[in-house]
Amino acid sequence: MPKGGKTADFKKRKQKLGKKKLAPTSTTATQFKTRSVVLLEQAQFADGRDTQPTTSRGSHTLPELLAQLRHYSPDVRRDALLGLNDLLHDHPSLLHTHAAEVLSGAAPLVSDTAARVRRAL
Repeated sequence: MPKGGKTADFKKRKQKLGKKKLAPTSTTATQFKTRSVVLLEQAQFADGRDTQPTTSRGSHTLPELLAQLRHYSPDVRRDALLGLNDLLHDHPSLLHTHAAEVLSGAAPLVSDTAARVRRAL
């Protein structure tokens, strides 16, 4: 019994002479197991289309460029128009499939307040 009349809740283990060092009692187990997941087919490319999205020279896709046409900064709108021009020049089939989206995005820029945006159009 320890001094003071109290009983000990946990006994401290003593190191025996000539034995390996005891592991600390307050350690956290840090081992973990991993497994890999193998997907046979990605869902977005299941229809057999091209796996690479069509991008402009600035690495922007058509939806990104159309979104940038509504940006508050005139420089971003001008760069989006130039990127859209490059993209449609390199991939003319996009104009046939997305003509309504391209026209509805570019039409308000005809009367843009910034002259550099109107010149880029």
